[in-house]
Amino acid sequence: MQNIPRVRKAPIIAIAVLLGWGAFSQRAKAEVSLASDVSLADTMIGKTPIRDPKFSFHFTLSPQGMGSAEFLIRGANPAMGKFVSNIAMGTQPLHFLGVWGGGAVMDAYIPFSKVGQGPSPMAYAFSLGGEIRYQARFWDRQPLVPSISYAFKRMTYRLLDGTLGGLPVQEPSVGLWLNLNWIDPVVAGNFRRDIGVQRTYLMVEYRRIISGVTEQTSDVVVSGDLLQAGLRFEF
Repeated sequence: MQNIPRVRKAPIIAIAVLLGWGAFSQRAKAEVSLASDVSLADTMIGKTPIRDPKFSFHFTLSPQGMGSAEFLIRGANPAMGKFVSNIAMGTQPLHFLGVWGGGAVMDAYIPFSKVGQGPSPMAYAFSLGGEIRYQARFWDRQPLVPSISYAFKRMTYRLLDGTLGGLPVQEPSVGLWLNLNWIDPVVAGNFRRDIGVQRTYLMVEYRRIISGVTEQTSDVVVSGDLLQAGLRFEF
């Protein structure tokens, strides 16, 4: 009679062990799932490492009061062109001592009169061109990425009297990007899995506009400094 309770305890112990193992297994699976989301940027649990992005897209805006382009118009009051947006699409095929690439860029400006001046004859201006860019990025989850670029563009403008014109401009820039994958790896993992975005950056860049013409050779000359902020997506 003394052995009967021990016999009856055996299946109970076995069931408890199985339940405990099941709970541990589910917890392990959850941890593996979380790890795969959090660290898709690294080689983990046999997953394929993140590939180096080959294409990029970014857009930036110039905050109010943070720089503008000055249009000098022959025979009229000068205009200030507020930078509205910079949109760029490019490729970054070379990974040697950082990341090198280039692509197409587009800018848009909304002109306004200078303070204390009369109305300006400028209606609008935009530019199209290309750029070469270097990123000082040396590992995948680098928090801050310095960047420099040089753009060559053709700016087109229209005056209120209907006059259309264009001029070449060059735009060197320097910037610092914050790697948002480093801040929130879980969201970064979802982006990578759902839409293929390998990296996302918050961009801040300083850009200088250099006109390719002078007041002696053109009716309109543009120059200025711009501070831009925006987002960059790499695929």
